[in-house]
Amino acid sequence: MATSSQGAICNMPVLTPNPEQFKDPWQYLKSIKELLWTHGACIIQPPDCWDFDSYKKCLSFDLKLQTKTQNLNSLQPLWGKSKQMVFLKDLEEFWALRDVKVKMPIVAGKKLNLYNLMSEIISRGGIQAISESRTWKVVSNALHISPDYNNGHASSILKKHFARWVEPFLEEHGSDKYMEDPNDKKRKRIDEIDILPSYKKRRISWRSTHEESFNGASESMSRATEDEPIGGYEEFGYLVGNEFTLNQYKEMADKFEHTRFGDVDPNESVIDELSRKENEYWKIINEDEDISVQYGSDLDIESHGSGFPCNPNSDNIDIQKLAEKFPPNDATSYMLESGWNLHNLPGATFLHHLDECVSGITRPMLYIGMLFSSFCWHTEDNYLYSINYVHTGKPKRWYSIPFGEADAFERVMREKFPHVFSQFPNLLHLLVTQLSPEILRESGVKVYSGLQKEGQIVVTCPRGYHAGFNLGFNIAESVNFAIEDWLPICRLAVNNYKFQRCSTFSFEEFLLKAAGRPDSLTIARMLKHELELVIQHEAKMLNKIKLEGIVHNIKIPEEGQYKSCDVCGYDCYTSYVTCKSHDQLVCLDHSEELCRCPGFKKSICTRIDIAYIQEKVDFLVNFLKDLTRYEI
Repeated sequence: MATSSQGAICNMPVLTPNPEQFKDPWQYLKSIKELLWTHGACIIQPPDCWDFDSYKKCLSFDLKLQTKTQNLNSLQPLWGKSKQMVFLKDLEEFWALRDVKVKMPIVAGKKLNLYNLMSEIISRGGIQAISESRTWKVVSNALHISPDYNNGHASSILKKHFARWVEPFLEEHGSDKYMEDPNDKKRKRIDEIDILPSYKKRRISWRSTHEESFNGASESMSRATEDEPIGGYEEFGYLVGNEFTLNQYKEMADKFEHTRFGDVDPNESVIDELSRKENEYWKIINEDEDISVQYGSDLDIESHGSGFPCNPNSDNIDIQKLAEKFPPNDATSYMLESGWNLHNLPGATFLHHLDECVSGITRPMLYIGMLFSSFCWHTEDNYLYSINYVHTGKPKRWYSIPFGEADAFERVMREKFPHVFSQFPNLLHLLVTQLSPEILRESGVKVYSGLQKEGQIVVTCPRGYHAGFNLGFNIAESVNFAIEDWLPICRLAVNNYKFQRCSTFSFEEFLLKAAGRPDSLTIARMLKHELELVIQHEAKMLNKIKLEGIVHNIKIPEEGQYKSCDVCGYDCYTSYVTCKSHDQLVCLDHSEELCRCPGFKKSICTRIDIAYIQEKVDFLVNFLKDLTRYEI
């Protein structure tokens, strides 16, 4: 890493397993756990037996990809970097002087962006002009609010919030400095086009609101549609990009790199060249230079193909189907069978208990990048492990935070971007914010840096925040996996997700499935402990609910999609509470926040009862006894 700008940031470990060590990914990954957890990530150089050219046999350079445009200087959302940020800052300060905290109003179950409200109304001449021209329907549609909302009177709601929050502010500050140039219209925002993978949409689609009453309920509770990420991405520098073939994308990426840095200097070392690019990247992020790049990220391999061959004889039905669509052709038998093939890896680890195929979790995703295209600070879904492999091209620069530094990292992020967190409390789950590792280091957070070259693997640990960017055109692939020490961390994840986002899959469902087929003595002990915690919590909450007068119980079928709590977003796999008078449902923890109706109108809906969970615990107890006796 360039010492001139990034100083004392340490390097993440680079591991070089021999063929024997590399043969079994499950055992090898378990052997490096301590390194992973203390550094956040490690780089693995596969031995020579690895087929480094499998992508040539599997990927078509005629494939088409839809990119996302990243405006680099918007990835670090400091005040002053956009007119929206300036407006929101000034609005907060205006009302703070009057001892009022600005709250984004809730309209039609989602937050109303006050900047967009102001911009739409002012650009059309103000409330009176809109009313006279009868164009409130246009304004509503621009704000993604159905004109039919509020019995066809969405306009009255919008006028109310404009008068409450915006109009007094504009009387003092005016609107000119906050308005975008009408001749500089941007392309559609990413949240207006369906290009996000379904699991990505799920993990950012839930929101809980607590600012308006609904049908007598003490607090409003709603879930956003799965097509709408929280907030939107334009303010963070993400727009819909262009469509390319892979060849066209490479040509564009190479041209951009040449325009930016010119011909390769034969007298400059590779390390110096990469350091120069890294310094330039953070200069763009930290300053106000307007640079945009295109990133083919989160590409579903079902429609784009994979750089790894799919085995038609796999036990995994999803891999069989992919093999039918993308036959392995001349792919070597080594890569078809290898546990390091990212199609095979999740099933070779603890995630084989997850029955459903989830793109990016149990099925790899493809990433096609160019110089400066970025992956912002984030953890993996449900705090899983992740593995990334660069098939070909220029390196990726990685930054990692150890597991033990996660709380410190989140504290620093909140300190640096308080204005953004006030409007987007789930900011850390949106994968849209970059912050210099040097700033983190100076704030007392341990940060490691690594350079992942072509043919190398990067593995990240549970709840290990990581970020980075590409140093030129490359093709990479990534997927998640789990080993047994992840179990208690998943419990931490689903608890931390409350009021922030949905879990990607139900933790309780996963525990119960895994308990039926424990993989080892260690795993059986951990499953037993986790299920006992589930029983204790369920029993405690059921006793509390009975005291609230809720005694009616409804048995619901085990099959079917589980639901999320309308207050905190927790996955209600085992049970939840409903009321005859309302559509909402809540987890057992938030039964008191469902509504003001008496207890006899409410019901406990149970899919999995405590007795069934106890049966699983008893099975594990007997399994442990038998296995221990056998081992002795």
